[in-house]
Amino acid sequence: MKILMNIILLSLLSMSIMSCHDNDDVEPLVQLNKYRAKEIKGHNALWGDFKISLNYIDNSLDLGFITDRNQDTIGRLNSSQVLMLVPSISQEEIDQLEPGSTIPMKYQVIFQIQRKTNQEVIYHYAKEDLQYVLKYSESYLFEYDDTLRMDRKIMKWRRIGDSKTDDPLMRMVYTYNGDRLTGGEYATYISNWEPRSHVEYSYDGNQLTGIKETTIDGQVVFTKTFIYSGSDRLKVKTEDHGVVREVDYVLNSDGYVTRIDEGDGNYMEVEYELGHGDLSTLVSNIVKIQGEPFIK
Repeated sequence: MKILMNIILLSLLSMSIMSCHDNDDVEPLVQLNKYRAKEIKGHNALWGDFKISLNYIDNSLDLGFITDRNQDTIGRLNSSQVLMLVPSISQEEIDQLEPGSTIPMKYQVIFQIQRKTNQEVIYHYAKEDLQYVLKYSESYLFEYDDTLRMDRKIMKWRRIGDSKTDDPLMRMVYTYNGDRLTGGEYATYISNWEPRSHVEYSYDGNQLTGIKETTIDGQVVFTKTFIYSGSDRLKVKTEDHGVVREVDYVLNSDGYVTRIDEGDGNYMEVEYELGHGDLSTLVSNIVKIQGEPFIK
C-alpha cells in the first residue's frame, strides 16, 4: 500500500502551503498562485505512461481525467478523491464472458482525503483481486499547543481499522521561528505523553538543507537532504530506516516545478496556465511539512 500511496502523492504534489489553524471555525487565508497545473504527463508503476488533464471552475479544481498511452480514460480525480476504472464483476465472471465481450467497468476510490478547518482524515486502500478495499484511515487534528503559543503547533493522529497496526494516539509538537519550521517532537500516549523522537530542520539562509529525526536514545532513523544546483534544480535524498530514495526536481524561472524524476523510470512533466488552482487539497499536511517542492 505504501507503494500505491507514493505513486499517488508523487502524481498529485501541489502547493506547499502549511495552513495555520486555531480553535475557532475560521478558514485560513490562502495565497493565490500566479499559475496552475493544466496538464501532467509521466510514467509510474500504477498507470504506466499517463496524462492527467485538469479542469478548474472559479479557481478551484473541478475534475481531472487520467488517460493511458492509448488515450483511454483509466481514472479521474476531484478535490478530495482519486478514482480508477476497475471491472464491476469478478475474475470468475470475466472468464465466463464470450470472447470479445466488453468487460463492464466502474469507478472506484483508491485514495481519499477529507478536511475540516483543523482536521483531516486520510483513507488508505489496497488492491484485492480486481477491486480496491479500504484498509484503514488516519485521522489528524491540528491545533496550537496547550499554552496557546503561536510558535508551537500540535498535530495529533490515530490510525483506525488496520488489522496489522495498533498504534496508540500519537502527536508531533512543531516549533516555528516566525513562519519557519525549526523542529518538533514525536510522542505517543499510553497513560501520558511519552516522547519517542525529535526532528530538526536545518537551513542555509532561506533554503531548507536538511531534516533529521533522532530517537530518544540517539539513533538517527530518518534524514532528508536538499541539494541545490543553481535556481532551477534540486535533488532530495531521503533515507528512512535504511531505505534510500532520491528525487530530482526541475523548476522554471518563476520557481514552479516542471519535472519530477525518481530515477527509476517514474517521472512527471508539468504544463501550467495562468490562474489559481487548489490541487493541494489532495496532499496531506503531513506530506507538505516534509519540505519537497509541490506542483502548483
